[in-house]
Amino acid sequence: NIMHQELLGRLHLIFSEYFKGKKCRLFLAPFDVHLKKKDVKTPDVMQPDVLVICDLENNVTEKGRYMGIPDLVVEILSDNTRSKDMIDKLNAYMLSAVKEYWIIDPKQETIIVYGFDNYDIDKVKTFEKGVYAQSLAFNGLSTDVKALFHELI
Repeated sequence: NIMHQELLGRLHLIFSEYFKGKKCRLFLAPFDVHLKKKDVKTPDVMQPDVLVICDLENNVTEKGRYMGIPDLVVEILSDNTRSKDMIDKLNAYMLSAVKEYWIIDPKQETIIVYGFDNYDIDKVKTFEKGVYAQSLAFNGLSTDVKALFHELI
């Protein structure tokens, strides 16, 4: 919907500015990620709203498909995906050695940031209006929560 797309655009601007000139690259959905979960043979295919990839070298197939592990993924919740994003995808990203997962909740106007380590939740922080949501894995990557949700359609 419109709100989802507006949030996606705002996040793109924030993340693009932070990662400009850095090794890691920013990608937006639709972008298939084949997640190889610990102790599971068949990979899950996900399409995060935003993903940051720092291991492109040697992880792109001859057909141009990415087969590595994103360092950071972001999902923007909607009524249709809320449970899947907060439970299924959280579990998939954790068991695939993703370093960090942001859940953007337009309904609550919050950002939840999960930091994973050794296939488990290492840290979790919830950021509300009036504070800056900060990355656990990327020093200096942050966003003003109030500004992110300000005057959404």
